Amino acid sequence: TGHPYFDELREQQLDPRFLSEYTSTPDSPVIGILPGSRTLEVTRIFPMYLRTAERIAQVFPKARFPVACVRPDQLRLVQSRLSGTRLDIRPFLGRTAEIIHASHVCLSKSGSVSLELLYHTKPSTILYQISRSDYELCQLGRRLGLVATPYITLVNILAGRELFPEYVSCTDVSEPLSHHVLHWLKDPAAHAQTVAELVRLKTRVAQPGATARTAEHILQSLGVVGPSHRVAA
Repeated sequence: TGHPYFDELREQQLDPRFLSEYTSTPDSPVIGILPGSRTLEVTRIFPMYLRTAERIAQVFPKARFPVACVRPDQLRLVQSRLSGTRLDIRPFLGRTAEIIHASHVCLSKSGSVSLELLYHTKPSTILYQISRSDYELCQLGRRLGLVATPYITLVNILAGRELFPEYVSCTDVSEPLSHHVLHWLKDPAAHAQTVAELVRLKTRVAQPGATARTAEHILQSLGVVGPSHRVAA
């Protein structure tokens, strides 16, 4: 079990100044927004998460929403969408790890970032916003049995059930997305239960040294080394 990405995550060095600025409290929760690494993803997903944040702020007016941006053009894109908003929402460049770690819950896209959310045991919603034509193709694929898994999120696939509420959508799903986040914010026991389930999954699938174990298995299968040999990481 394991994945090389988890080894990389173990070596992360987080900025303590950022973490001290974004400390989540019950009155002022931090909800991280992770709109993706591709510009098209950010263009489609961020407006939906902005509407979701507005719904959350109606219940938690002091909520803070740091936004993780991967490239400068995405930072500018997010900034251009914030004109006129009264939310405490700020985009940051190159601070994905810090935003995930500091957040009480997250609003995320699907993809490898879900493994990072698992590593930090962070409850999150998952959104994959697509065009209507692509959505109809996805639905057709499911009806024809061409889509084998019921989930799109790596964490849910690994768990075999929906730990992260996920949506593949071509419409406005800000209401159900905000419902999940508000449930975690208002019910500490529900939040703690999700965290505990993520901890159990992380313990099972995120063991360090996956690359070395894979290399050792290959060498043993080829008869190059014996069972007692250990490949250095």
